[in-house]
Amino acid sequence: MKKVGKGKPHLRPKLIAVSVAACFAISSQQALANPTNPQIVTGVQGIAGLGTPTLTITTSGNAILNWGSFSIGINDLTRFLQPSAVNAVLNRVIGSGGAIPQSVIDGMLQSNGRVFLLNPGGVVIGQGARIDVAGFVASSLNLTNEDFLAGRMRFSEVPGAGAVLNHGIIETTSGGRVFLVAPDVQNTGIIRAPQGEIVLAAGKSAELISESSPYVTVNVVADAEQALNVGQLISDSGRIGMYGALVRNSGVAEANGAVAGPGGQIRFVAAKDLTVEAGSRISANGTSGGEVLLQAEGGTNLVAGTVEAIGSSGKGGTVQALGVRVGVVGNGVIDASGETGGGTVLVGGDFQGKNPEVQNAERTYIGSDGVIRADARATGDGGRVIVWADDWTKFYGTVTARGGTQSGDGGFVEISGKQSLLFAGSVNTSAPNGQTGTLLLDPDTFTIVDGGTQDPGGSPNFSASGASVIGELTLEGISEFNNISIFSNDGI
Repeated sequence: MKKVGKGKPHLRPKLIAVSVAACFAISSQQALANPTNPQIVTGVQGIAGLGTPTLTITTSGNAILNWGSFSIGINDLTRFLQPSAVNAVLNRVIGSGGAIPQSVIDGMLQSNGRVFLLNPGGVVIGQGARIDVAGFVASSLNLTNEDFLAGRMRFSEVPGAGAVLNHGIIETTSGGRVFLVAPDVQNTGIIRAPQGEIVLAAGKSAELISESSPYVTVNVVADAEQALNVGQLISDSGRIGMYGALVRNSGVAEANGAVAGPGGQIRFVAAKDLTVEAGSRISANGTSGGEVLLQAEGGTNLVAGTVEAIGSSGKGGTVQALGVRVGVVGNGVIDASGETGGGTVLVGGDFQGKNPEVQNAERTYIGSDGVIRADARATGDGGRVIVWADDWTKFYGTVTARGGTQSGDGGFVEISGKQSLLFAGSVNTSAPNGQTGTLLLDPDTFTIVDGGTQDPGGSPNFSASGASVIGELTLEGISEFNNISIFSNDGI
């Protein structure tokens, strides 16, 4: 079992394949009624409308109910009236006669407080469903009553637990949280939690730990569990997280600044492989750029979509793309530019691989159409871009860390593989009204050859050996836009 979390990554598990077809292979059943057969455990004042299209549950504080089934039909409404937005109600589906039916939400679920729905058979929120609450948690794992009442979110393993799938709309009030926790978590719908938090956690077990900050730390134990976003995850000035053995984004994840605020935070962390698919978008833009972490702790991280932490009136933010093997492929774009200064982009590691807080890649690949930007757009200095690997780096793409058009100096770019570097791309650290920045190339060995080299195209071959070369024409072409420093332990 693999643990996905906030700590330093030391995992090196085998790669396994995953298909997004699973998202479409599971469809919701037709929900026939509102929840049935309630058993009050604690905190419930009254239940009205059982067996009718409108079911209303009134609570006196934090409450717990067991249900024989918990589904909501297309034209049905289930409503929880709670004392305040900080209160929560735990709904546990226990079934009857040994059978636990899957929860299918096709109608409306409303509450002025937080709603927890636990069903080991799984939870499916249909395409026409709408959930309007102060906070929402859906899981097929187990959460004890004691942990719930104490505010602890420790979800333990349930053998054969079902999936949690959202095809509908989930929306919270400002500052609300949406947590979907199961062995298989998929979003093809829309989840909005303005200035709050959205977490998709796929694993055998999971713990969400509150810290002094408004956000939580997520620890997931996962072997092959998948977190998939095909839809929209939106948390203005908030935080979005996806965790699992396999993490795949082919939709939209936005933690952009609310009105005139800074960008939020996005963390996608996989124990094995992470994929940002072509056409997808991850953004933490704002007046100043936010923070984006994309990490495949024990596998391959491929960025083929767009990743942004742009500052519209301030400095750019921070984007980290980390893993054992890291690639910016296809038309992948990483942009941490800012109006008054470029931000920071780390691909495969930090400066010379010497930051113990940042995972170093073994091999890093930037394709010919891959683009990394950390520009100062108007004023200020260009940002900082590091492309690193402990073994080899193959660089065919484009990096810019330019100074502002009105004022400011160029930034700093290091592109290197500790053992070898194939450099056949373009770098620009120029400054129209300031001093040109620095490009550092510092592998152990380095050879300047006649002509140039070309990207072989296709998917990166991370199993291939590396070569430490740069074409003379390539070097001449980029010298106009950079102060170039080349260091090699074994000479040039």
